[in-house]
Amino acid sequence: MLRAGANVKATQIVLTLDRITGPARPTDIDIHYEFRGPRNVKSLSVLLSAVQSALYAEGIGDGKGHSPHITISYFAPAPIETIYFAPIVWLITEILLVRTGGKPFHYEELGRWPLAPAKQLDLFS
Repeated sequence: MLRAGANVKATQIVLTLDRITGPARPTDIDIHYEFRGPRNVKSLSVLLSAVQSALYAEGIGDGKGHSPHITISYFAPAPIETIYFAPIVWLITEILLVRTGGKPFHYEELGRWPLAPAKQLDLFS
C-alpha cells in the first residue's frame, strides 16, 4: 500500500460538507456521527479512481464504495436526526494511509502523499 500511495497521480479537490448524520444502522453495532456532503462528486470519483488504479497495480483490490465524510464519533450514545448547516468548503491537499484501532480508538499514520495543485477551473468540478 505504501508503494501504491507513492504512485497515485491526482490533483487536489474541493469537497463540501453540509450536514451531520447519526442514524441507527441495522447492520452496525455502533452508531457513527459524521460530517457529510453530496455523494456524487465528480472530482472525488476521479481521485478515488487514481487511488484504486495505483492499488490494483500493486495487486490490491478495492471494491468498496466511498463517500465524502469526516467521522465525529464511532461510538455515539444514540441516533440523531440529520442536522443541516451552511456548507463548509474542504480542500483536500493530500492522501494518507492510516491504521485504525486500539483502546482508546485512534489512527496511526503510515504514509502521506501530497496531491498536485489543481488548476483553478478544476476546483469547480
